[in-house]
Amino acid sequence: MHKLITSTKILQDQILEILADSPTYVSVDTEFVRQSSYYPKVGLIQIGHNKGTLVIDALACDLDVLKPLFFNAAIIKVFHSARQDLEIFYKVYGEVPYPLSDLQISAGFLGFGQQVSLESLAEYYLHIQLKKIHRYGDWLKRPLQQSLIDYAYDDAVTIYHLYPIVQNQLNDMGRLEWVQDLLQDLKKWPITLESLENVLKKCRHDLVDDHHIKLFYTLALWREEQAKFFDKPRAHIINDHAMCVLIKSCPLVKPDYKSILAHHAPKSHALRHQDVRKNLFLYLSDIFEGKISVDIDLDFLKNKQRVDKSLKERVKQVADNLDIPINFFLSQTELLALSHNNEELHLLPQWKKDALNNLL
Repeated sequence: MHKLITSTKILQDQILEILADSPTYVSVDTEFVRQSSYYPKVGLIQIGHNKGTLVIDALACDLDVLKPLFFNAAIIKVFHSARQDLEIFYKVYGEVPYPLSDLQISAGFLGFGQQVSLESLAEYYLHIQLKKIHRYGDWLKRPLQQSLIDYAYDDAVTIYHLYPIVQNQLNDMGRLEWVQDLLQDLKKWPITLESLENVLKKCRHDLVDDHHIKLFYTLALWREEQAKFFDKPRAHIINDHAMCVLIKSCPLVKPDYKSILAHHAPKSHALRHQDVRKNLFLYLSDIFEGKISVDIDLDFLKNKQRVDKSLKERVKQVADNLDIPINFFLSQTELLALSHNNEELHLLPQWKKDALNNLL
């Protein structure tokens, strides 16, 4: 039976003990919920080290006591599928734990594909089967069931034991250096997450008129800010379909946005929350009355600067020969540079240049 740390003093003592051992790495994992919020709500933080694993009640402990460990430059923080974990820590600290490593990324350079699960790695390397029955547990409920605490413990232990095995295999294959570019990008992930491109590329519409499309993306940016402010999922503010309905139906002489939504998008959360609905209708009125500038670069959003299809197929063949995903091999920016023979190509790491020697 594994214990849940609920005391900041006990947690601080445990962290000091870990630091006193001068470890080269620790494993880090989190358990959170975000079904009804914009930001993930962390319930547990797990830290695996050479003498055991800490399962920390993130609702009860002061998380500042983790900073001497998380931001110690001599200790690698090892995650599996780290993006949402890093989003949590960026919200807490304004930066992400570093240096870091991600087993999912590392395994992608060992022939496991782009999104290999922790269960698959555990079964392949450790010959154990992780139970994932609590993957979607209520991590904010207290008291927390012992089975949930044990589940969280097992994941952190598994990550800790897998890391040296995966690192050794990368080293044997001469691929340790290959992983570094993606880990650098991962460090910047929470900032990338908020970029214009990342926010808008997830939006889906069936609009054909360029002005309507600009209105749609302008409204999507407003929705993003509202989702952050109210800490609600984007669709709880207004979903893509409802935005399209409103844009197609307006402007009218005296637009009745509520009736339009009720008729065409009756499940829209904007109908249920008064503050959201009020802000939405005011913003729509300002857009259609010309009080808000609609200045969206459609060429950028439509991604008209596309990679040559035949070139991408040849690059994919190179990546397939290396047994790594194409986007682990070259980023979209690098593909565009290659497609247009951009001078930025000289910035590619040597191993990529060597692999592409027939294409450059």
